[in-house]
Amino acid sequence: MALITKNCEVCGRPFHADTRNLARGWGKCCSKSCAAILRERTAVATTDDRRKPRLTYDELVARANATKEKAKPRHTESHLQRNCFTWFRLQYPHLRLLLFAVPNGGFRNKKEAGIMKAEGVTAGVADVILLKPSGVYASLCVEFKAEEGRQQATQKEWQNAAEGAGNKYVIVRSFDAFKEEIEKYLSL
Repeated sequence: MALITKNCEVCGRPFHADTRNLARGWGKCCSKSCAAILRERTAVATTDDRRKPRLTYDELVARANATKEKAKPRHTESHLQRNCFTWFRLQYPHLRLLLFAVPNGGFRNKKEAGIMKAEGVTAGVADVILLKPSGVYASLCVEFKAEEGRQQATQKEWQNAAEGAGNKYVIVRSFDAFKEEIEKYLSL
């Protein structure tokens, strides 16, 4: 570590600066308070230099009236599912423990995915299951899909297996459809 004597850029007092700090662009001030003053001076100078040019009135009007492309909504199935769960738990508090989500989706690393597969996680299982027999059905399996969403092959295979075992399987694309299916199922 080599020290050299240098004068402070703010107050002019001499101080010892490490040559390594000088190589990094530091070592300009004798104290933290002088360094803060220097930062404020340079900040004012840089913000004035970096200011964007002002827009004309016509440019402002054009920007305000421009139609932006709407971003595709994300997690639409998730929002739908959360809203449906909230409604169900308020409408049927005595059945709230019998309606549950199956956490099959989401990102997992290879190790965790392997553990879950060994524990019995199955691809294609419905998003939500209501474990309440009604009419001739043993349970209600609900798959949430966005308006343009389609079932994967594993989901179709699981649907066939679930229906073959005496369960009702429905695909829901809106809150109203979920509400209608639940009310219809529970009135069987």
